[in-house]
Amino acid sequence: MGFVKSKIFGHNEKMESTEEANPGTAFYNFNTPPGLTCPQAGECELWCYAKTGRYLFPSVKNKMKKNYELSQRDDFGFIVDQELQRLQRKQPDKKIYIRWNDAGDIYNATYLSKLVSIAWRNMNVNFYSYTKSVKLVKDAIAGGLMIPPNYHITFSFGGKQDDLIQPEDRQARVFGTAEEAEECWHDASHNDMVTYNEQKICLPYHGIKGRFKR
Repeated sequence: MGFVKSKIFGHNEKMESTEEANPGTAFYNFNTPPGLTCPQAGECELWCYAKTGRYLFPSVKNKMKKNYELSQRDDFGFIVDQELQRLQRKQPDKKIYIRWNDAGDIYNATYLSKLVSIAWRNMNVNFYSYTKSVKLVKDAIAGGLMIPPNYHITFSFGGKQDDLIQPEDRQARVFGTAEEAEECWHDASHNDMVTYNEQKICLPYHGIKGRFKR
């Protein structure tokens, strides 16, 4: 069965290549406005790919704005649940992966709680995020928030809270090229399944003027 478009989630070329490398999967993303929803952005602002290219198209910017507004609604979780069920009915032969914030980030504790609750209610779907909101996530976990096994959160270097990322954490770091990284770092520049499966992610610089795609 072919790929099913979503009413809420997006899809990009990297996800297409991921699906080609991992038959039987369907990858989707959910984007929010970069900057506005990136409270812990640091040096990453110098290379943010989500502020270039197609992300500057009015239609794309409007979609990210609508997603942000949707994420603030009380019925956000219900709407997402319904869409996930629809996608699974339409392609029962595929395992679905949802990447939160291909653009943007986990911008507050309420949003994080919603994402975690969605994952708990949809254990047959896999979810993943990069985030620079390290303290927010760690404080929530310390306060009792339980992250389900089907939601993988990777802390990304380049923000204001890099010092809070510990060796045992899932983590991602930018390198000039994949060859510069040690063997323990796994290149996820062309395959998002690597992001979901591995603990240490290498993100080579990508595109013009040192910008990279994470």
